Amino acid sequence: LALSWPRFILHQLVLPWMILAAYDQARLTGAGWTKWQWGRGTAVLLSILVMIAGILTRLVPVALEPELMDGVVRYVARNVSGPPIVSIVSIGLVGVMGISWWRQKQWPWLTLIVILVFIGEGYPSEAVRRVVGSGLEAVLMWLLYLTTVRFWLPQAQQ
Repeated sequence: LALSWPRFILHQLVLPWMILAAYDQARLTGAGWTKWQWGRGTAVLLSILVMIAGILTRLVPVALEPELMDGVVRYVARNVSGPPIVSIVSIGLVGVMGISWWRQKQWPWLTLIVILVFIGEGYPSEAVRRVVGSGLEAVLMWLLYLTTVRFWLPQAQQ
């Protein structure tokens, strides 16, 4: 049980900051909306609000209970309410910001992987959804890193 708590806590406290990271990346596209003077502050505020929503809907009411899946004991969250707001909003906004990459830099990969993540996370079989959804989320993180390496690092070295 003690090993499972950090996963639940970190998911609600860290994932919302992907909104700010995606906004900062989107600024590299030069899209007009990224030049708005309150853009970064809005991204910070959105990250904080999504984090608070995750704390209130996923952490405060949670009770972790053991469950057997494929012969392995794992802890699952009980007593949580509503949809996974943190994941939907954070990953969804990365996809929306990815549209700037697609339009400005012909780099469709962030938006496309977000669509695949939502498809994978919506799969009806929980066992398949866990493997496919988690795998696609890992690919999303890799693509965020690859986007930085491809577009930001060359600019930073100039």
